[in-house]
Order: sequence, then structure tokens, then C-alpha cells
Amino acid sequence: MKFAFKAAVLSAAVAVAGFAMPALAAPTPSFTVNTSLFGYATPNFTSNFINGSASTLVTLNSGAVTQAGTGYINFTSFQGVGAGDSGLNLGNNSGYAVWAEYSYTLSITSGTYGAAGSTYNVTALNIALYGEVSNGVANNSVFTAADNTNPNSGTVVHSADTVLLGTGQSVVGVSSLNALAGTSLNATMNFALTGAGKTFFVDPIPFYDLAFSSFTNTTNGFDANSATGLAAVNNASGGVDFNRVPEPTSVALLGLGLVALAASRRRRSVK
Repeated sequence: MKFAFKAAVLSAAVAVAGFAMPALAAPTPSFTVNTSLFGYATPNFTSNFINGSASTLVTLNSGAVTQAGTGYINFTSFQGVGAGDSGLNLGNNSGYAVWAEYSYTLSITSGTYGAAGSTYNVTALNIALYGEVSNGVANNSVFTAADNTNPNSGTVVHSADTVLLGTGQSVVGVSSLNALAGTSLNATMNFALTGAGKTFFVDPIPFYDLAFSSFTNTTNGFDANSATGLAAVNNASGGVDFNRVPEPTSVALLGLGLVALAASRRRRSVK
């Protein structure tokens, strides 16, 4: 599912950039991390996905059939780290923490607003990646899980040593609510590292200009409160990985190759 979606949204992102691209299987490129930014003495490692636990506070607006959400992904591991490695764990045990904070708006595209089977377009999504040294509970950033009775929840209060690593804005995205009150949101974003982020994500250079995000909760993930007009989505899985928009020359060469292949097939078919 993840790879099929990424192929579709990568094609859409290329189209937004003014190029045409067939819906091909999108690979999951790797990236290299240097943790010395946070004083963590470990060799550089290569990963292809960062995952963790997401919490989102959703503001409902049934009259306008829209939703607005704010929240965070508290990353727990880098995946694809070495052969047979299940991922490098993050948090207090690793000596540093990495997380993403986001805000988004959705508009309904099919079904009944807030009901099972409804689907939505992501009309806007902004995401920011942060990191910090894990140096004792009193000195770490504070994560407050979404609570449908508290409009100030689903937030992170930063510690003094929090560092902004990168930012992204949505290109295209979709969301849905299933029959078990499970939620999903997938989006493709333009992405750029900060100066500090370039010392943490050290390869490739230049770094990827697209980020793919996903938030999924399979059951009982959408806890709405009609009295407050808020919904909490907790215990959800969230993750981010990266890719890039093909260069115009590469897209053109790919198109020429496909034309040549089609012509070759036509010639064979008339023999």
C-alpha cells in the first residue's frame, strides 16, 4: 500500500512541477544520518524510513465539511539500519530525540462527513522536523497527547536545546475514515533542510526535495466529542521518508525511451 501510494503521489508531484511521468513503482531511497549534532557518539548510519507514534487534535466543522488538525509524530526508530537490523531506537535510551510537528486541513470528497467510508483531500499540510539532546526529563521537550476536551493538546513545548532540522509543505494528499473508526492520512510534501539539518542528514547532497508522510490508526482511532467540536487521534503510527522530483532532463529521457519502446513493439506486431 505504501509503495503504491508513493508511486501515485510522486507522479502527481512531477505533474505539479510541469512534467509528465507514468505511474511507476517508487523506490524507497536511503539517507545517511550523523548524530554528532546532538553530541551522540555513534558512526554514521543509513536508513530509509523514520517511524513513531502520532497524536493529532482535530477541529471539526461539519457545516463546511472540513477538518483542521494539529499534532506530532514522536519518532521511535530509524528503519532499514544495516542488514537484519530492526531500526535504531530513539529517545532517552539513544541520547537524542527526533520528532515532527504538523498542521493540516482536509475537505470531504466522498461519503458522509465524519462517518465511516468518508474520504478527504488534504488541502494544506505543513510539517517541521525537530531534534534535541535527551538530557533528563526536566530538560526535554514536553509532549501533550491529543485530548478532545482540551483545545491546547496535541502539542509540543520545546526545550532550550531543540533544533529545527527541516520543513515541508504539502503537494498532494488523501485521508479516510474506515468502518472501525480507524483513520489514515498520506501526503507528499516539498521538503528542505535547515543549516542544522544538513549536518544531521548528511547524504545525499543535495538532500531529497520531497518528503512522504503517513499517519494510520486501524481501529477506534477517531474519538470525537460533539460538545467541544474536537476529536483526538492517538496511538496512531506515523512515519516519514524521502524522495525527489526527477530532473527535467531525466523525465525527458524517460519519455523518449518509452516512445522508442512503443515504436519497437509496433514494428514487431506488424511483422
